[in-house]
Amino acid sequence: MSRVAVTRSALVLLGILAVFVSGCTNRPELPYELRPDLGQYFELEGVTGTIVIQPIHVGQIPLVYDIERAKRHHPPAQTFKIFLTLLALETDAVESLDTEIVWDGNGPVVPPWDRVHTLRSSIEPSGYWFDDAVIEIIGLAPTEVWINRTNYGNQNIRGSSDRFWLDGTLTIDALQQADFMSLIFSELHPFDQYTALGVKDVLPLEEGDGWLMRYMTANTTGDHPVRWLVGAVLTGSGTWAVAMNIDNPIGTPIDVDQPLRITKAALIGAGITQAP
Repeated sequence: MSRVAVTRSALVLLGILAVFVSGCTNRPELPYELRPDLGQYFELEGVTGTIVIQPIHVGQIPLVYDIERAKRHHPPAQTFKIFLTLLALETDAVESLDTEIVWDGNGPVVPPWDRVHTLRSSIEPSGYWFDDAVIEIIGLAPTEVWINRTNYGNQNIRGSSDRFWLDGTLTIDALQQADFMSLIFSELHPFDQYTALGVKDVLPLEEGDGWLMRYMTANTTGDHPVRWLVGAVLTGSGTWAVAMNIDNPIGTPIDVDQPLRITKAALIGAGITQAP
């Protein structure tokens, strides 16, 4: 999918309506504004990355730092849990956010795994067994239908392993991550409104003066691992979807707060939030 760079004075398309299409229909090209100045926040942290800040209201267009990288696909990794949680509730495969699912014991015995989990408790990093179990309950066929219906990533889940969201079978770029979060926070999504509201409310929360952000982070694996942050920022003047990723070189120490620091700084630099 290609996109065309324009200035703020260009005609603005209503992006969220373009996102909400059924099946595998290709989405129309959307305009965006390149913001090379946002690169300073990555440089200050000594990392390479991209960020997409996409409005969920009429009158503005997405801001993008490094458009080529923003189009580069990676596994969604743990960020897929947002979609998975919505789907589990929408299909009634799992009754509620607090329905308990017991680990079958397959895999290494480590504290985050060896416990009963719910959709609520597993939103933050936990044993991957839980995601496996939920996919098994839902089934691949219904999962595939909803992947296509929401245009999630490359829409491919028939890969080399059951963990398609981790192994590079299902991939997604930063533009598509922002599209999905825009869809969910627009209230124009195909999911039940109460389901979506519940899922949004259990996402980790960061807040400041006049704004709050629901978000999720993830680390991918493989030859070129990255770290994701996807979410939505709510302010008094509107809501913006956010998707960013940074390189995560193999063998380097992980600063768990780095994606959040960069995102918050970029939001201030873009004029969406204010410095404390």
